Amino acid sequence: MVTFRKVGPDLCVAQRQVQTQRGPLVRAEGYHITIQCNVSGYQQSQVQNFEWSIFRPAQPTLKIQIISTASSDFPYAVYGKRVQNNEVYTQRINGDSALLHITKLQKTDEGKYECHTPNTDHVYHGSYHAMMSLAVIADTLSAVSVPQTLNKVEGDSLELSCEVSKQTSQHTHVAVAWYLQKGDQNLEVISLTRDFILHSGARYKERQASGDVRLDKIGVTSFKLSICKLQVFDQGEFYCEAREWVQDPDKSWYNIAHKFTENTTVYIKPAGIQVFNSDSLQDKDQSLFTGTLDAHANLEDILSLHCKPTADLMEKSIIALLGQEHIQQISSICQVASLQKLQWLKKFKSHRFVFGNSLCG
Repeated sequence: MVTFRKVGPDLCVAQRQVQTQRGPLVRAEGYHITIQCNVSGYQQSQVQNFEWSIFRPAQPTLKIQIISTASSDFPYAVYGKRVQNNEVYTQRINGDSALLHITKLQKTDEGKYECHTPNTDHVYHGSYHAMMSLAVIADTLSAVSVPQTLNKVEGDSLELSCEVSKQTSQHTHVAVAWYLQKGDQNLEVISLTRDFILHSGARYKERQASGDVRLDKIGVTSFKLSICKLQVFDQGEFYCEAREWVQDPDKSWYNIAHKFTENTTVYIKPAGIQVFNSDSLQDKDQSLFTGTLDAHANLEDILSLHCKPTADLMEKSIIALLGQEHIQQISSICQVASLQKLQWLKKFKSHRFVFGNSLCG
């Protein structure tokens, strides 16, 4: 807002005004923060300078100069090294607006901040500084997930837990998200936003809608990712991210802290036939096979090795045993007499031939 002073019957002159972000602001120790300052109502130079200082709670009347856009000699010694190392710096947005950056907030940065703009006009008219308060709190946010290496088969289920906690005395919200890292890509799987709304990444929207992908809060601190039927695409590194948010006086939300868990590596083998207890087959049954059954051999390998004509097998028996979706694949492998060459599958059904293993209901 710009105010005006009447200097004659038909003439008004703008009154200078300086504004900072509305405070008090709450920020967490160790993180990068910015404080904006704007000036309006000036008459001459279109490029204004900004000087930032702080009044600490322990000495509320002592002004400690931090940084200036005009002079490198402005900072006091307590901030001089941080300014020299570019840990504290300024950024111009335009000629009459600038940001103060503090890249790694310290507890000693708590206090009242003054933004002062030196006069650029022939006369003094209006205000030349503005104040705001900054509270620096400890970073208490924690996110933990036990790292694992898991070997899965397509169709298996996956459950991973993330423990998230905080001990912040201020009113803050926590958001939790699960990601899948594939090479240099970090894909959102599913998340719970700061407004307690479930959201899924683009590759997982349909699967969340069908119930295949879920995020459940268990108790106060545990957030469980469940994937009922893994797909080969899901192979990669899973990790959890927690973010702590605070609402500023202007009603906007600000992320004050974030944490990432260690990764869990998940390998997923394409679905095939899993054969259990094959060593217990009788000699007369072993004669049906031309090779050795692998514990996780895929469908094509097993049928190309072991299909032998033994007896008539109706198509409905194959469907009942393996499912309609595998009829075309079986026929292409065993070719002309496929329905007669798969009697062993029916005979050894008790040895549990399955496509994947899903534990989710």
